[in-house]
Amino acid sequence: MRSAKRSWLRRLRWSLTILAGLLLLGAASTFTAVDQTLAPRPGGQPQVSKSQSTNFRAGFGRATLTPKVGAVVDRPEAGEFRSVPLAGYGDRHGQPATGVHDEVWVKAVAFAAGGSTGVVVSADALIIPREVAESTAANLAGTHGLRRDQICFSATHTHCSLGGWGQRFVGEAFAGPFNPGIRTWFAQQLAAAATNALGDLQSASLGAGRFDATNWVRNRLVGDRGQVDPGFSLLYAKQADGDTAVIGSYSAHATVLGSKVMQFSADYPGVWQRTLEGAGIKLAVFVAGGVGSHGPRVSPGGFEGSEVMGRSLAEETLRRLPGIT
Repeated sequence: MRSAKRSWLRRLRWSLTILAGLLLLGAASTFTAVDQTLAPRPGGQPQVSKSQSTNFRAGFGRATLTPKVGAVVDRPEAGEFRSVPLAGYGDRHGQPATGVHDEVWVKAVAFAAGGSTGVVVSADALIIPREVAESTAANLAGTHGLRRDQICFSATHTHCSLGGWGQRFVGEAFAGPFNPGIRTWFAQQLAAAATNALGDLQSASLGAGRFDATNWVRNRLVGDRGQVDPGFSLLYAKQADGDTAVIGSYSAHATVLGSKVMQFSADYPGVWQRTLEGAGIKLAVFVAGGVGSHGPRVSPGGFEGSEVMGRSLAEETLRRLPGIT
């Protein structure tokens, strides 16, 4: 009887873990896309819309999210920790990260028009935990007078970034052992990126577009029998001094890198961002789309696959930008 009870409890625990995982995937982004694109043009030209006003302003900011590991003692405000787990895969069993493959960042774009101000903040992270978002919002309310509804939090949904922010069984199953100092670092860097963007506000123009990226996304639940959202959506802001920022949103899970990868990495969204910035864009920001049933379509996987996928999406983005500026 006791054995049967233990077996039942194990099944219940794993069922709850799977359910929690699905909920986490659905919560990966609080960014809600508003479709303001025009109807498709003849000849396959990109869908675009443009907005330019002397009253419209935009500002760009960033802050590192990569912690320094191997410290003698934790110093959260400095981003220094003895160890930090990666968030995303339960079968890592809370093991600490072994190093950094590529830097992870928080990036922000602030907008101001008609007397209103808002800021989009996205991190190279699995999600923005509620407690971290609340702490960041309280910080920005005190320093900039922003209400919660003026702040849009999102994440790239990489499964190879900051863990340790979740409590209790479900949180620790996906993010590793809880460390309250990691929440402190996380919230501090979100606020820093937003503050940098708000301090950079200047006259700007804004364009929006969307292109088809069917080749890089699949339905990971039912394969070819299922539907996918193939669109890669773009916002393109250009300041009066010529500096530019791109916000991109796409539905393919950032899981080109599997659970055996134990280094910090932003996966293919990081490659997309770095490629754009290497081509002259001042700030490239990725926000996860409706990733729930959507997986990346790329072979091989690993760092080679993330490089191929991210670079291809970036090159297509760069081809489209002249049509929406």
